[in-house]
Amino acid sequence: MPSRRIGGFRIVIYPNDHRPPHVHVMTAGGEVLILLGLDGEAVEIREIRGAVKNGDAVRAIETVSRNNDSLLEWWREIHGDC
Repeated sequence: MPSRRIGGFRIVIYPNDHRPPHVHVMTAGGEVLILLGLDGEAVEIREIRGAVKNGDAVRAIETVSRNNDSLLEWWREIHGDC
């Protein structure tokens, strides 16, 4: 499973995953599934799994937002066009 460490989080894109483009941000308490922003849209939390602390969820969305373009590029490397 492809993963990267960004901002203290392990971020995963599963090769057999579905659209829309998204990432799984792993935290100490669980994971935050975050939709990537397409065409200037903001990133958004789609689901929180486990006991993720509020502060970790906020940091996760901020981290993904700051890295949205490179994460979209990574998604396209794995899945093709969005």
